Amino acid sequence: MNLGVPIVTSGLSRREALRVLGAAAASAALPACAPSVSHATPDDIVLYSSVDGEIIRPLLDAWHARPGNGERVRLLGDTEATKTTGLMRRVLDERPAPRADVWWSNELLATVRLAREGALQSFTCAGAERDAEWAGGGWPGAFRARDATWYAFACRARAIVSSSSRLRETERPRVLGDLAAPRLRGRVGLARPAFGTTRAQMALLLSVHGEGPFTRWLESLARNGTRLYDGNSAVVRAVSRGELDAALTDTDDALAGIRNGWKVALGVPRHELPGSPARAGELLIPNSVGLVRGGPNPAGGRAFLAFVLSGEVERRLAADASAHRPIRPSLAGSFAGFAAPDPVAVDPSALADAADRAVRLCERVLGG
Repeated sequence: MNLGVPIVTSGLSRREALRVLGAAAASAALPACAPSVSHATPDDIVLYSSVDGEIIRPLLDAWHARPGNGERVRLLGDTEATKTTGLMRRVLDERPAPRADVWWSNELLATVRLAREGALQSFTCAGAERDAEWAGGGWPGAFRARDATWYAFACRARAIVSSSSRLRETERPRVLGDLAAPRLRGRVGLARPAFGTTRAQMALLLSVHGEGPFTRWLESLARNGTRLYDGNSAVVRAVSRGELDAALTDTDDALAGIRNGWKVALGVPRHELPGSPARAGELLIPNSVGLVRGGPNPAGGRAFLAFVLSGEVERRLAADASAHRPIRPSLAGSFAGFAAPDPVAVDPSALADAADRAVRLCERVLGG
């Protein structure tokens, strides 16, 4: 049942959204170090990553500045509209002759899919495993595949972004059910659920609450005129320019808007639905990495992964304007990032199992 949700195709990437203000132009550029994998040499490390350029560029610069790191990282990114899904499809298509060495996603579902499809190989990140943070237990089980095909770290969260100029604080939606309030009719948006972190959020809601409450919530959104956009940054921009009053997005996109001076406010909701007895807290979205099976430079890939999983990188991501929440206890105390006092415990396999069904329900009810 498609209840007639309007679809907005802005075509803006997150970097383009940030470039709306001149002050953000420099930080929004693609990493200068690696514009194309077509120029990679056998000694280069080829990285496929959905992490935004303004976030990943300083990290790649730090890698290249390390003494003894002669191997350059060549980066292939993706568009905001299909972010991570397009890159995942490319890795799967290239399995007969892999071109990438390292996979780095800013979410988890695509990484789990690649591991299930055999596109990632187990690896031991000795430096990370010996990190004093994990003394006696190794990398936390909730942030690592049992077969060591992927590791996760440095989290964002799913958020509600609201207009701070058009909505009084008491009028801003604080829970997911508020997005269907009559006062917000035609003024709520979200990124297409088939992609990225919206996909993970819909999968979580289905797995926690079941098909009935989840479908009824989607139907309430559709009746309220909820609009679909190309990506999470696009909905933040739509709120800032008056197209919307509220939207689902990620914390880093909302924080980017606040940093740009846009009149938007950030909230991190619990994941409970009207009419459902189930309880679930805030949804954290970790970064995840893996070693591509059969990649041309496995040794270089392992070395780069050891760097990515180091405390240095998680500290940099926490201190970055995107305010990633560290999983290392010592860093978590210093970098709160955003309010998420009761994050929901996520089973990545259960989320992956629910994702396709959740997307089908979203498409049936919301369209797009």
